[in-house]
Amino acid sequence: PKAVPEEEDEEEGGMASLKPFEGAIHAPSGWRGGDASRPAARELELEHVYGYSGYCGRKNAWTSSGGRIVYPCSALAVSQETVRPAPGQAPIAMQRILAEHTGEVTCVGRHPNGHVFAT
Repeated sequence: PKAVPEEEDEEEGGMASLKPFEGAIHAPSGWRGGDASRPAARELELEHVYGYSGYCGRKNAWTSSGGRIVYPCSALAVSQETVRPAPGQAPIAMQRILAEHTGEVTCVGRHPNGHVFAT
């Protein structure tokens, strides 16, 4: 290891060597800048969830009496139904996403009627 004298500036030998990303990060092309202190004009909307949180518990993925699959994925609860639009066409996964949790969903329970679930 190289000893850095105390009188050296952070940018000249101390911290600069620990910031390899500086100079590699650039603004997107066509970006005109903006006020980063204000929130963005538009919000993102979650369209589809890819994944499953199976590491946090057992028996936490269920099927409903109507054929939907209900499972956790991080802080989300997902209810998914697979639909075939027409014979010979690829199936489409339609999801309902519950995103109101503030922490990770670790348990999903099913009511005996098969229609009601709890997280």
